[in-house]
Amino acid sequence: DADFPVGMFNNGPKSYHDGWCRFLKNECRIRFQGPAMWVEGQGGIERSQLLSIRKESDGHEEYYYYVSYLNKRGEKKTALFLFANKKAGRNFGRSLVRFKMQDAS
Repeated sequence: DADFPVGMFNNGPKSYHDGWCRFLKNECRIRFQGPAMWVEGQGGIERSQLLSIRKESDGHEEYYYYVSYLNKRGEKKTALFLFANKKAGRNFGRSLVRFKMQDAS
């Protein structure tokens, strides 16, 4: 959904998170860099498109993150990111909060 110019985020902080997207065992790599978040090979969003984040847990090891955003046409969409490892899920959650706390402009 979102393409960024080559080299746009070369100098900013980066983080990568390997999880599952939309359903269990659907492996994906989520990347945060500067004002952007995206699933490698799929597209992404800028901070200004983010609407809300909701986290759920099964009470043991699995974490579910629902990320609501506006796509380029202004339609509300929700992405689901799943983590079966507690540490990986928490690390992703911290990156998601840092992304959310950025100034959207």
